[in-house]
Amino acid sequence: MKGKKRDGKTKKKGVLEMKRGMIILVWLLGFSLLTWGCGSSDHDGDGGPVPLSKMFVVTSDFSTGGLGLIDLDDLSPWKPDPGWAAQVVASDATAISYNEKVYVINRFQVDSISVLEFTEDNEVGLVTQYSVKGDLSAPNPYDLEFVSEDRAYLSRYGSDMLWMLNPQTGRLIGSIDLSGYADDDGIPEMAYMLLHGEYLYVAIQRLDRNDPWWAPVGDSYLLRIDLVTNQVGDTILLTGTNPVTDLVWSDDLGKILVGNSGNYGFLDGCIDSVDPLTGEVESVITENDLGGDISDIVVVSGTKAYAAVTTTDWANSIVVEFNPETGTVSDPEVYKTGACFPFVIELDDSNRLYITERDPTQPGVVILNTTNNEPLTKEPVEFDLPPCWLELVK
Repeated sequence: MKGKKRDGKTKKKGVLEMKRGMIILVWLLGFSLLTWGCGSSDHDGDGGPVPLSKMFVVTSDFSTGGLGLIDLDDLSPWKPDPGWAAQVVASDATAISYNEKVYVINRFQVDSISVLEFTEDNEVGLVTQYSVKGDLSAPNPYDLEFVSEDRAYLSRYGSDMLWMLNPQTGRLIGSIDLSGYADDDGIPEMAYMLLHGEYLYVAIQRLDRNDPWWAPVGDSYLLRIDLVTNQVGDTILLTGTNPVTDLVWSDDLGKILVGNSGNYGFLDGCIDSVDPLTGEVESVITENDLGGDISDIVVVSGTKAYAAVTTTDWANSIVVEFNPETGTVSDPEVYKTGACFPFVIELDDSNRLYITERDPTQPGVVILNTTNNEPLTKEPVEFDLPPCWLELVK
């Protein structure tokens, strides 16, 4: 759901390419995409809660933000009042779901979190909204990873301090200094995170903020932080640079998967797998094999996964099916659009694939059956603004 999150490339010729580049650069500062879901609060006959059955969608036109829901039972949309939604969701935002609430991370130059919950009518309402600016002018909050209802970690893209906070109230609990992992500009670009076992894994991009395209500088890492001591233990060196995707855990593979985009405009990135037991890192598949710059990945099984990529001329975005066990492409063009970033994919509990379609002629969320990669709706599911992030409510 992803949000989402960037790097260097040679400058393209022509006015159209430059406009596209500027749009991408804004989104690279926070890869702002957002998702969510909603469902019933009733209980079944066994006394257990009925799982929520919604996908949360963050929308944006780069100047205004919005949100929507997709009912997973009938794939119908719900759209709130646009004026209200714009107060809750910034134009650069992502969303994280935890215990049937949604936490909207309003990123660059807004620096706040909106906490949403579901109403009796299976719609969403604002519980609270709080600033995470601290003493910085633009900390650029990036990702939330929950330990419990009252303890979460917040990565801050414009800071060298990883925060621990109460996600219900925004109260700061503590911080972890990651300045030792920064490049010469002093900022490590901490991005997406994953809590697995007794450790928090944090992606460290290390980009040159003095470069017009924020090119990656040297190596990129995953940091493994002990949840008890809050100390950085292992520094896991990735084979690629600029990790831009969610950190995805696969039970089937027993690995963490992460997509590295490298320099945008060049096929120099890859998808890495990380063994959390040994720290061993292996390149699963390259951008050259996938055919574009990586922006997102999801894993269906040990033999089926999908990558969202954008061609190096920024003319098209494509969903590619690949086998994460063998590193081979199964279908080079599951879906294709003329729109470029932000391009995000997400799975629901039925392994249906959701795709953010931002083509101005027909924007919306495309939904595919991953058994045969066929569309499940005649047209994209439409909202007031183009979709930019997806999050399954949990």
